[in-house]
Amino acid sequence: MTTGMFTARQGRPAPGGTFEGVPDHLRKQLTRWLESVYVINTQGYFRGLDVPALERLAALLRVQVGVSQGLDMLEEVLGWADRDAERLLDLIHYTLQLPTRHTKPWKELEVLLALGGSTWRATEKGLERRVDPTAVEAFSMVTAFQDPASEHLGLAWSHAYGRKP
Repeated sequence: MTTGMFTARQGRPAPGGTFEGVPDHLRKQLTRWLESVYVINTQGYFRGLDVPALERLAALLRVQVGVSQGLDMLEEVLGWADRDAERLLDLIHYTLQLPTRHTKPWKELEVLLALGGSTWRATEKGLERRVDPTAVEAFSMVTAFQDPASEHLGLAWSHAYGRKP
């Protein structure tokens, strides 16, 4: 889904353009998405935090969380990325890759990024640069089989369009 699919309203063009990093209009929504992955809710009630997953994320990104527990730990990790778009993108990217207690709603994140005009798109394997949908579809088709060629193509795609190309 891209913003180009929206039509003009009363002679006004649909919002266009793409944004590098994390634009101000997406920062809060992306932070909420991260919180939704690590906070454990049951029927609308706070039940805790996925501490092991947060500890893995902090270790990977070298975030010092001290003796924090519970929501304080989440606040420390999010604070590490406060006002630094690259760090926030790293938090999101590695959250998509690391195991957590529940499935990550990466498709919801992708809709948010697409509507917000981000140059990044969310996949099950992390963030990657948004490219033409036809190229993505062709890539998906040629890598659908589990064979060495598909693995090499996947690695090449990651090196070209991944978070750290």
